[in-house]
Amino acid sequence: MTEPELLRFPLLARLTREEREAVAERLEVREFAPDEVLWREGEAAGGLVLLDAGALRFDSRRDGALGRCEAPACFGGASLVADGEREASAVAAGAGRALVLSKTAFERLVEERPRAAARLVTAIAGDLARVLREGLPFLG
Repeated sequence: MTEPELLRFPLLARLTREEREAVAERLEVREFAPDEVLWREGEAAGGLVLLDAGALRFDSRRDGALGRCEAPACFGGASLVADGEREASAVAAGAGRALVLSKTAFERLVEERPRAAARLVTAIAGDLARVLREGLPFLG
């Protein structure tokens, strides 16, 4: 990914160029088709998902339809450092692309580039604090 593409994600924009590059080297590209389920509510959250292109619809068994989110967006960052389940199902609202930083890739980042990993966790914690402060829905 290019620097301007990475800067589209506020989470990554908080990192230095070198830190963004370290994260980018570990991202896996996942293309998805319309109506493809990216994850289901209750599944173990498997890492940070950066929605790079397209849109996702979210729903839960308890609350029904939760809305839609278009790229660029980030989900599941907390799962890099804490075990948990997806709080909603995500379905592609058309063709798109996601970039995934798996837990395994994050563990490699911790070992090889600890400062970049720490700064990423700090950015994720900032996002979670904002969600709590503003009462926003957390769809990770």
